[in-house]
Amino acid sequence: SLIGRLPTNSDQVAIWIDIKEFPDPLPRLIIEAEDRNFYYHIGFDPLAVYSSLVSHLFSDGRRGGASTITMQLTRI
Repeated sequence: SLIGRLPTNSDQVAIWIDIKEFPDPLPRLIIEAEDRNFYYHIGFDPLAVYSSLVSHLFSDGRRGGASTITMQLTRI
């Protein structure tokens, strides 16, 4: 598996790095930060969608998103 940084403008080149070059806890930390239920849903997290909808409707403060790692990769 490769992890990369996509270009932010036309002058930059994407950099791809083999995931094995990162420290062992990094994939676990990314999953915990980005998609806590990664191993328990089928690509989208209905509970996160519901929670995000409620926070956007009733919260004036910090609002959460519902995109999963799978959804983020699909968007790329």
